Amino acid sequence: MNLNFIQKSVFPLFFATIFLGVFYWQFTHIYPFVIEYFRKEKLSLLYGHLFIYSFLVQVLYVSLINLINNYLIKSKIFLITSIGILIIFYLISFSHLNNILQYFINYPLSDNAIIGIIFFVVLTFGYSLYSIISPFIKNFIPLSHLFIFTLLATLYSGMFINTYCYPISEIITKFQ
Repeated sequence: MNLNFIQKSVFPLFFATIFLGVFYWQFTHIYPFVIEYFRKEKLSLLYGHLFIYSFLVQVLYVSLINLINNYLIKSKIFLITSIGILIIFYLISFSHLNNILQYFINYPLSDNAIIGIIFFVVLTFGYSLYSIISPFIKNFIPLSHLFIFTLLATLYSGMFINTYCYPISEIITKFQ
């Protein structure tokens, strides 16, 4: 019984290790790139991009983990290990993320904007926890839930950048 469990766990844990290695690599390379790219800009622009990047990347990775798990691996161990370690990574990085959140909470924003920031953070961690708990209640997360969470996070990110950093149309015109 224990040997069978170990044999079933090796493949998902191997993929979880690769996936988390890629997450860590991109986070340690892109986060400093964002800081370097926006270092001469206004502080609110830098913090805005760091805020969106830090939390949106978690939603996108959790969605990718769920997609891979639903259609390829189909393992609770892969799901729990990958998302659990992502949550631990964010808990360890709390002091850096808290500085960004405190900046915007102390920034002269409307109550609705602060509630939006709190909603985005709760959405991010709520989606991660829902992804971990879901396999124990029923099967894995349905594709519709995955799409809704990802869409909400992406739309909020776009709205935040458009409102507090610069108009999204500036970015679109650079690519035309």
